[in-house]
Amino acid sequence: MHGFKPLNTDGLTYNYCNLNTPITMYHYTESGLNNIYLNNGYQYADDSLLLEDRWNLHYVIACKLIEKKGKLSPKEFKYLRNEINATQATLANALGVCESTVRNWERGRSEISPIADRMIRLIYRSCADDKVDLIELVNNLSGSTQSHLIFNFTHTTQWHFANQFSE
Repeated sequence: MHGFKPLNTDGLTYNYCNLNTPITMYHYTESGLNNIYLNNGYQYADDSLLLEDRWNLHYVIACKLIEKKGKLSPKEFKYLRNEINATQATLANALGVCESTVRNWERGRSEISPIADRMIRLIYRSCADDKVDLIELVNNLSGSTQSHLIFNFTHTTQWHFANQFSE
């Protein structure tokens, strides 16, 4: 069974009603991270791992990463990039760095800059919660720098953004 590593925690116990009960967890290496264990919500079928609501699991993992104190590890950085479905080139363009820089960060060859660390967290939050399309956002950022912004004044005496076009 490729990739499946049921983990007998060998001495790891938790205290429930003053009983030391050994627990068995699944080491979820398919996430690309080394420290993810599933206590439940999974089963095996025909040599395959079946997860309950995989999308939500990955969302919860990513939320824990973006709330993490300290720097992201290279694997954590790559995990967030993958979760926003961005290529290294797209993320590099969004961050204003070379694609090789992102590749080196993810491989641990160079230290992830503090700004990039914060930006990947913000980009993930924006993409996950607001359903922002990173590729569309980057393309808009990379487009023409000269544009005319059109605003409308409504009868409720409020201004709002209406549209944008480039020359």
